[in-house]
Amino acid sequence: MLIAESEKGKQINLSCLSRHEINQLRKTECYCPGCKEELIIKNGSIMMPHFAHKKNSLCLSFSENESEEHLKGKKIMADNCRKYKIEYEVEAYLPELNQRPDLLINHRIVIEFQCSPLSIERFKERTLNYQSLGYQVIWILGNKLQFKDKISQLQRQFIYLSKEIGFYVWEMDVEAKTIQNKYFLVSSVWQNFFQTRLFQLEKENFLSIVRFPLEKHPKISYEIRSRIACEKRIDSWNRQLNQKNKCTLSVQEYFYKKGLNIRNLPEIIILPSFQSVVLKEQEYIWRYQIYEFIRSNQKVTYQEIYEEIKGQNVESYCLISFSQFVKYHLSLYLCFLIQNRLVIRRDDGYYYTGHKLDLKKSSQEFLGIPLKYGMINK
Repeated sequence: MLIAESEKGKQINLSCLSRHEINQLRKTECYCPGCKEELIIKNGSIMMPHFAHKKNSLCLSFSENESEEHLKGKKIMADNCRKYKIEYEVEAYLPELNQRPDLLINHRIVIEFQCSPLSIERFKERTLNYQSLGYQVIWILGNKLQFKDKISQLQRQFIYLSKEIGFYVWEMDVEAKTIQNKYFLVSSVWQNFFQTRLFQLEKENFLSIVRFPLEKHPKISYEIRSRIACEKRIDSWNRQLNQKNKCTLSVQEYFYKKGLNIRNLPEIIILPSFQSVVLKEQEYIWRYQIYEFIRSNQKVTYQEIYEEIKGQNVESYCLISFSQFVKYHLSLYLCFLIQNRLVIRRDDGYYYTGHKLDLKKSSQEFLGIPLKYGMINK
């Protein structure tokens, strides 16, 4: 922890002090702002200076054994706010929640720098608590949790969604003093795609950095060969079924009840080849439900389709509004259906055409941001 109180209740912020000034503090009694127990100052040569509770402390307000990475991250962000005259508070105590975010900016933006794994339940509890009081919550991932080849169930919780840059996450490198935004996150049967925007915390205003997802950016697109992707997806499902993969078995069970088998699922459900990094296999179930709803009703409105699928049982994500989440996936699949003349759109709704998907060997798909899907099927 970087914050303590003097005997007279004055705040002491170690992130603002030199090592010499911190050494002088050893003559001063410092207390935890939460439990009011006396603290000790650790100002050694290995870890950066910080406060710690004495042995056998019962304090519940602060977690002990903070990593060097976490301490540095808080100091770097605080230094940036101080440099650019942004109102901030390190380890601000929110009594109505009994929580202390790493940084509170302008009394309304909560910054949490997460360096180690935590339970999904704890993550949701903290996030929903902040949101219930109107705080904007920005989670930034440390080295151990940063996105690489595979995305874990915990990592998915930290994903945001923006109209301008699609799915994205925030990460920080405390040694380089940089924050990066990995955006336009898209999954495929081969790999996870993403773009990276790097920000230098010594040169760029923190508030300007966090506005990045709201700004317009140059258009970017990914490409996939549709036929090859479909074949690869079926091969992947075959392996997963043979390995008794729980997620794949669950999807297989759903389609089996519909008279289908994912070992030979129709291409109209497998496509688009671009898959959500959040929804995973559930996306195929949504596609089936959308297509069957339009086919069975012949003509439906966007709102009717939305209402049909929003009631489905799917995991919620605290950092993405559910309506935004549903509309992203719905819009992408409707683009695919319209592109291939399986559905036509008119002013009063969407009409089923009865056409069959004729997928060519050379068919190519494109996905861009802001969300735009295209398919060349010649």
